[in-house]
Amino acid sequence: MVKREDSARRTEIAVIHAARNLFLDNGYGPTTIKLIASDAGVSQETIYKRFGSKAAVLKRVYDVTLAGDFEDKPMADRGLRDLAKQRSARGMLAGYVRFALDFYDRVGPLVSLAKQAQATEPDLADFVRTIEKERRTGAGFFVKASADKGFVSFDVERAADEVWLLTSFELLGNARSLGWPDDRIVEWIVTLLRASAFN
Repeated sequence: MVKREDSARRTEIAVIHAARNLFLDNGYGPTTIKLIASDAGVSQETIYKRFGSKAAVLKRVYDVTLAGDFEDKPMADRGLRDLAKQRSARGMLAGYVRFALDFYDRVGPLVSLAKQAQATEPDLADFVRTIEKERRTGAGFFVKASADKGFVSFDVERAADEVWLLTSFELLGNARSLGWPDDRIVEWIVTLLRASAFN
């Protein structure tokens, strides 16, 4: 039983690594299950049985790339909760923006692929909505922790909306395209949020 589980895990790792490289190099459309299977050294049938569809493969690539491993562990447990230890609004905001930048660096290109392909892949449209919903939930969790420390200057829901908007993939990607270093991006977003929603 253990050997079978180890074999299944190795197969999944091979497929995910092959798929990630192909998606990022070729785009979503040109990357077929046949290509993924060939690069991973498995059969197409194995991929369909394991994942179900190409969209499901992209989703799993996203999950693993985001986490950095194969553990099913909530993102909040991977560093976000540590922000509550900060003693100032600036410290909490800076930590959250850096968290968002790491999030973008890990999966931004994959999310961009999903957004481009969602018009023809209903499953990916649902996937993109789920990602944005999870980002908004994370922003809400962060703002609630900030409010508990007295760092939020008005309505928590409105503050969470602003955090969500100012840490979007599009905004962070545009800032990166300008060649801004992380410190400048962090300072800019923190300044905006402190001027509008945080003490």
